This record gives sequence, structure tokens and C-alpha cells, in this order.
Amino acid sequence: MAIPKGHKANFETMKQASDAGMLALIECTNKSDGEKAYVICCVNWHPEEDEEYDFVPIAKLFDGNPYDEISPPGDTPDDKAISIDKDDVVERTEENQFKRSP
Repeated sequence: MAIPKGHKANFETMKQASDAGMLALIECTNKSDGEKAYVICCVNWHPEEDEEYDFVPIAKLFDGNPYDEISPPGDTPDDKAISIDKDDVVERTEENQFKRSP
């Protein structure tokens, strides 16, 4: 099971935005049904343009229990062996901060 390159690129962008303190959680509206959606956005700041910024949606949060909505890798007969890139792993430090694994 390979993660699409576009998703990996978005994840990398999200990690960089997190490191820079440029992430936001925003309440949006689903175009399809008008329901509220909670979206993680990267903040695209333009200091040269009168401090303007825009929000780039990168991930949508689950409304319900994610364990009820998805099966983890290896949980279904069609799944292959799980492969995790160590660069994608983030751990919590004693100061309750997150850092990338070495």
C-alpha cells in the first residue's frame, strides 16, 4: 500500500508549517451538504503585501470516532505489510512538545 506522492507532499508541507508555527484550525462549511467541517490549514503569509495572509486547506478532521470510520493498515485481508517512513514519525517530548524522531 503506497501513499500517493501528493499526500506525502502535503504532509511534508504541514510539518514545515507546524515547525514555523504557521498552522491554523478553521471552521469551514462543506460545499456538498452545508455541514460544518473542521480543517487544518497552512497559513500563507505575505509580509510584502501589507501583512496579508491566506489559508491553504491541507487536512479535514473526522466528525465522529475515526476508529469507526477507517481500518488501520494491515486490518483487512487486502492490506499488504505496513511500511512507515521514520521521517514521518513525530514523538512527544517531556515538555509536552512534539518533535521529529531522530
